[in-house]
Amino acid sequence: MTDKVFEAIMSPGTSSALTLRLAIDHHTDACLSLPGPRPQQLNTTYATVGENIAAVVGYTVNLNCDPQMGVY
Repeated sequence: MTDKVFEAIMSPGTSSALTLRLAIDHHTDACLSLPGPRPQQLNTTYATVGENIAAVVGYTVNLNCDPQMGVY
């Protein structure tokens, strides 16, 4: 499922490169404002916006299984 969502976000024409960059920068800044140690994913420079999104969002978002539906 994560692959499908990532493909949809990164599809040409879905969002501009600037919009994606601003979104991941905002998300990263919000994560960095939290107390505690800074994960490596938030302090790394990535070659592409896609790699940055995959690393940072992949680290900070947890998928949970819905016990009633049995899906994530």
